[in-house]
Amino acid sequence: MKMNLANKLTLSRIIIAPIFLVLLLIENIHTHYLALLVFTFACITDILDGYIARVRNQITNFGKFMDPLADKILVSMGLISFDKLNLIPTWVVILIISREIFITGLRALCAYKGVFIFTIRLARWKTATQMILIIICLLFTTLRTTIIQTPSLQTYWRGEYTEYFTHSIYLLSIIALALTLISGVYYVWKNKETLWGAFF
Repeated sequence: MKMNLANKLTLSRIIIAPIFLVLLLIENIHTHYLALLVFTFACITDILDGYIARVRNQITNFGKFMDPLADKILVSMGLISFDKLNLIPTWVVILIISREIFITGLRALCAYKGVFIFTIRLARWKTATQMILIIICLLFTTLRTTIIQTPSLQTYWRGEYTEYFTHSIYLLSIIALALTLISGVYYVWKNKETLWGAFF
């Protein structure tokens, strides 16, 4: 199959995901900055691939399935990383990733049976919230690593700053989880007739 530009951008996110994971888990100021840049680039490709596909009339079944899958892989890498860094609660990460696996599996089974399930708007909001959560975590870890490795800057960092960031991250993770679970339920409900037709 010949790949168009939109699909190439989608696939680039899947390639970027493990690179982002490795960069983030290395406790080094330079790799943390690179992780932030890599993830930001991936978010930009998420915006561009859909836009390009619509403008150039390059919307394909491959892109419809792989675009949300690429998002899920990238976001899951980020969530797992920040769980290991003790920024996002483990139970939140488990619930979000479980929902993503369930919906992806459901869509894959439907596609196998020749039925396509369209992405709902609420799911796009869910993905955007997850990405914002990861970007905030990245900004915090990058800033914290910079200060730790630069003694001259440590006097400018107060303990309440860390508390503010961690509380904000926790709150946003709960919001992301709520949108993830609600969108999952709504996904099934909105497509119940399609799902019923595919399996029965």
